[in-house]
Amino acid sequence: MQVWVDYDGLTNQIDVTMAPFNHDKPIKPLVSTVRDLSSILLQDMFVGFSASTGAVVSQHFILGWSFQVKGKAPPLDLQTLPKLPELQSKRKGIPPLTAFYFAVTLLALLFFLSLLLREFVKFIFRRKIKFVEEEEELEDWETEFTKNRVKFKDLYSATEGFKEKDVLGSGGFGSVYKGYCRREKELLLVYDYMPNGSLDKYLHNSPEVTLDWKQRIKVIKGVASALFYLHEDWEQVVIHRDIKSSNVLLDAEYNGRLGDFGLARLCGHGTDPQTSHVAGTWGYLAPDHMRTGKTTTATDVFSFGVLLLEVACGRRPIQVHKKSGETVLLVDWVFGFWSEGNILDAKDPNLGTEFDQREVEMVLKLGFWCSHFNPEARPTMRQVLHYLSGDSMLPDFSPLDLRGSEMMLGTHHGLSMTGIGMFTGESSMVDSVLSGGR
Repeated sequence: MQVWVDYDGLTNQIDVTMAPFNHDKPIKPLVSTVRDLSSILLQDMFVGFSASTGAVVSQHFILGWSFQVKGKAPPLDLQTLPKLPELQSKRKGIPPLTAFYFAVTLLALLFFLSLLLREFVKFIFRRKIKFVEEEEELEDWETEFTKNRVKFKDLYSATEGFKEKDVLGSGGFGSVYKGYCRREKELLLVYDYMPNGSLDKYLHNSPEVTLDWKQRIKVIKGVASALFYLHEDWEQVVIHRDIKSSNVLLDAEYNGRLGDFGLARLCGHGTDPQTSHVAGTWGYLAPDHMRTGKTTTATDVFSFGVLLLEVACGRRPIQVHKKSGETVLLVDWVFGFWSEGNILDAKDPNLGTEFDQREVEMVLKLGFWCSHFNPEARPTMRQVLHYLSGDSMLPDFSPLDLRGSEMMLGTHHGLSMTGIGMFTGESSMVDSVLSGGR
């Protein structure tokens, strides 16, 4: 028999290949695996052979071998090798060559299995050490949430060791895996898994699966409820600062969940928010935030208004025509239809024919109102919820009532068309505005 054992120190690939005498080396190895042997293969070592017969009486012969540290070992000249001695078995029924073949095969497999066993034991030992958790005292803020705390080893197992293939996306807060955990100085935030991904993939780039109007209005109401809770119903005011379709996650029933709080800010009810650097995503940024750097609940309402128009129209907040290169803001595009008296023509053609026209028209007008240039003129999320639930009727206003002379085309976001011409979709300002990814 012939046996080849190849180990690649760069890729840690181990291949064991076997073939009968006078046969070429097969393309496919008998055994192949990846194991790091750097701790086993020392700078100075002896390399040799050993064998064990066990209960079988046999003899082993090494007729020739070739070894190389770097690169492939030179092939053996089989014709120059000594002949295998003619042996007679001391036990009937076991030909000597059969015992020889069996011994060589067993030797190779035992050698390989010993390497695997060694690596496996080391892996288990390292993993056990990694997950030895000392009893940590809960901090004051954790006491209330102990029932929701997840062990680090459970997260490690759920993500298969935080492998790249299990990453759903990444954003300003970090990587997002399909799997609160605190371990030493690490903080890992755990969401419910959203099997249907983010809303944007159902609206743009000619999606294979689109949402009908009933599904879209349910998503809109879910996000509106979340924002109302953040702005008014919790003990502090939470300003999200990055409301957009890629941050709206859909559960198994296509309910909308607002995610990615990496840019969120807290403030007390009735307090004046502090000025900070501009943060958010192009197309969803309120002009007052871009001018002053202040983030308020009204800046979230502006982003939500753009989201309403995006969901109803199936268009991105900023689009660039491929032929003309012209940059068009979604709010300006809707304004054009509304001012001509046919606002429903702005709806997404993928909605089909089964939808409530009055509801679609209300959402388009509400989205335009929420994205008003003047933050004081925008509705609150409490009012928005009343309109969406049908508890209140949207005021009867015209497009010019919501758009004064200061809000001419191209200045709706407080930007010149030249300034935003460089960006499309969800492109962002470096260092000050979050990128379009999650």
